Amino acid sequence: QQFKSSANSALQDARVQGIIVRRFVDLLARSTAALLDYKLSTLLGKVDQESLSEIHRRHAKSLHDACAFHGGLLVKLGQYLATNTSGVIPTEYKDALRPLQSRCNPITIEEVRSVIEQELQKIYGNEDENLIEKVFLQIDTKPLGSASLAQVHAATLCNGQRVALKVQRPHLDVTTKADMVALQVLSNVIEKVFPGLGFQWMLPEFHDTISAELDFTQEATNAERCKKMVSGFPLSTDTSIISIFLNSWSSMFGPHMRSSPKAIIPSHIPDLTSSRLLTMSFEEGFQVSDVEKIKAHGIDPRRVAAASCSLFAELMFVHGFVYADAHPGNVLVRPKLKHGEFDLVLLDHGMYRRLDENFRSGFCHLWAGLVNGRNDQALDGMRKMGLDEKYFDIMGLLLTYRLPSGLVNLDSPLRHQKLGQYFTKDTKAKVREYLLAKHGVDMVSGASFNKVMEIQSRDFLYCYRCTNLVRGMNRELGGNTLDRFVAFGSAAMRGSNIECLEATTSALSITDTRRLLESRSEMLERVKASLNQPVASELLAISRRHGGSKTSANKTLLPLTHSDMIDAYHVAFRTWWRGLLLEAVLAWNGVKLDESPGRKVG
Repeated sequence: QQFKSSANSALQDARVQGIIVRRFVDLLARSTAALLDYKLSTLLGKVDQESLSEIHRRHAKSLHDACAFHGGLLVKLGQYLATNTSGVIPTEYKDALRPLQSRCNPITIEEVRSVIEQELQKIYGNEDENLIEKVFLQIDTKPLGSASLAQVHAATLCNGQRVALKVQRPHLDVTTKADMVALQVLSNVIEKVFPGLGFQWMLPEFHDTISAELDFTQEATNAERCKKMVSGFPLSTDTSIISIFLNSWSSMFGPHMRSSPKAIIPSHIPDLTSSRLLTMSFEEGFQVSDVEKIKAHGIDPRRVAAASCSLFAELMFVHGFVYADAHPGNVLVRPKLKHGEFDLVLLDHGMYRRLDENFRSGFCHLWAGLVNGRNDQALDGMRKMGLDEKYFDIMGLLLTYRLPSGLVNLDSPLRHQKLGQYFTKDTKAKVREYLLAKHGVDMVSGASFNKVMEIQSRDFLYCYRCTNLVRGMNRELGGNTLDRFVAFGSAAMRGSNIECLEATTSALSITDTRRLLESRSEMLERVKASLNQPVASELLAISRRHGGSKTSANKTLLPLTHSDMIDAYHVAFRTWWRGLLLEAVLAWNGVKLDESPGRKVG
């Protein structure tokens, strides 16, 4: 029996090694072919738009096929590229990789049951082969969803409770290491062939994030924290001043004044959760990208878009707990009994970023200043974030499509650009020339944009990723760009009024590639130590409930109620009133504004 067990183990190891070799060789072969194709077309002078687009389509399909076939980390890479709105990734690649967001090749039910059995044996500390039957009455054979790192099945516990089982794909801990090596080699090759386009600087952070995401106990912790942060928070579905006022009033004085959408976070079952198995409450709903189904239930998709913006802005600005995987497959719409009303269900809590407190406060001031047209406040925010002021225009362009200095600079091509207004082709060309002349940065060039992103803090990259994903979701649902800015600006104003109770900074060297050589246990302990620190809103709630004490030692984290932030609404009202008066004064002098950001954000 021991010989048979050893033989099976050896055979399994050989299979895993074979998988690793196949993945590595296939990815390297496809990448080399693509790089040679691009380089050859450049040397032969075939750089016209039509020829380049054809090359993009050819290799985008090849990349999609590789990601879909091998799964795991490669699917995660494909999803990231598909949702990247920086302008560096060609449209042909994003179109080809977009299907990876909603479907991946499923693993068999036999593989699913094998992982469940292994994890239950670890949880219960015995090797009973009938543990599945003792815990579950039924496990549905058809998956609810098959994602890059895991597969979800509905199941019924022996007590009759309906649950969802998130089961990690087999061999991910091993194949992830091989994929990271392949990406490192690929990045080095790209840098040699196309200087400035390498992405080595992203790999250590990407490695940390994925490795932490493979630990489902950490995902359970993230979900519980998120639930405390947004529990009972009324999601705004309208940015008219009356709606914002009523929403703020109901959040302070009770939920009965107005029916607003709420965020629903699945509860996990600790006794049935391990590093590779997550058992959670079963939550009904349909994907937020299913616009036809949303309309069929009498729900306005634009209200869903506004609620989504409100939810992710609240987490990012007020709590500094960034949900970094906000693609449509992770957000469900649950219709209420009342026609046209709904709640949002937020799934997959594996990828979060806990912002440094100085950065969070500075980011709030930056956004509030940009949306209100107050450059002094925005610049103060940049200083708090540790960013060089010379990138002020670039930050404004990345976040709000405007050059902040253009509001006062007569030579700026965006002097008359209104908040939320799209660029015309002519304006884009002028902006490109302006930034190139003033800052020496060509935002259209992939190499130049890559260089700008490399020098930013990693907290900013996570916030920018979240912003881009929410922007895509908002656009898909027919949402308005200005309304998204108002939702973000409102959350930024609330967040800027939370006291910095415990400013923490990370001493880690982000670009230190030696981090890739850490053992998994060492890396997880380091990442968790940073991620699981309480954020300012949690510390504020603790302080208010424990006699003003600012320490979190030996105290249970409590949800932050909105009465804790009543001062923020006073500030919002003053901002609105000031904007209203300013608008009236300008109108008296014959100056007509299409929109007043100060009034709307207030």
